[in-house]
Amino acid sequence: MSVKEHQIRYKKICKKLILRSFPTLINKNIEIYEHKDIKFSADTRKNFLNQRRIRTHPRLRKYNMRKLIGLFAHELSHLEYFDTLSWFNYNFVRGFKIHSKKYLIKEEREADIYAITKGYTRELYLQRKSRWDSKDKQGKNNQWMYLSPDKIKKISIKLGKW
Repeated sequence: MSVKEHQIRYKKICKKLILRSFPTLINKNIEIYEHKDIKFSADTRKNFLNQRRIRTHPRLRKYNMRKLIGLFAHELSHLEYFDTLSWFNYNFVRGFKIHSKKYLIKEEREADIYAITKGYTRELYLQRKSRWDSKDKQGKNNQWMYLSPDKIKKISIKLGKW
């Protein structure tokens, strides 16, 4: 599959997730594109003009549907949260906080928990397990921010979502 075909695949997955579980993102334009130099499997951003985007790493081409659903549920959780923030709070307050490791951990783990509450526990678990088991050094370097597969399972059981 070409890069363009993967982008189309990702957009279809996100559209289904939005219609099923992220109603505040319906009718919002979300650009999805691949970028080989990002440090994560994917990242999300809303710019000054309220344009939303999800960048994906080429490694996602190898992901099966369930792992992609887990990953995009996490990223859409970020976007839904970003939409609750005022323009000022997103662009300036969050812009300063994002340089704090403590804040990064909080934001990433809250996105995980939000995806769990939306019903994407097993998909998130599978995606995260593949990252934890990966030999990719960059992925290993970023683990400190996210819930581990074991913590995802533990939280999911506690919330009745496993």
